[in-house]
Amino acid sequence: MNLYIDGVFRGSQEFPTKDLTNINQIRIGNNVGNLSECAFAGQIDDVGIWNRVLTQDEITAMYNG
Repeated sequence: MNLYIDGVFRGSQEFPTKDLTNINQIRIGNNVGNLSECAFAGQIDDVGIWNRVLTQDEITAMYNG
């Protein structure tokens, strides 16, 4: 999994896709733990999930588009 914020790469992490059989396993903006401490402090206005790795050019084109 790669994380981009405003078109800028911020980090990556291995994510076992075989375990994504339950939609409750995907959380955007918070964590399973103490939600008040793990919640994202901001606004999320656009999220995309692809079944392949996008190139930097594809990400830049979407951000600028």
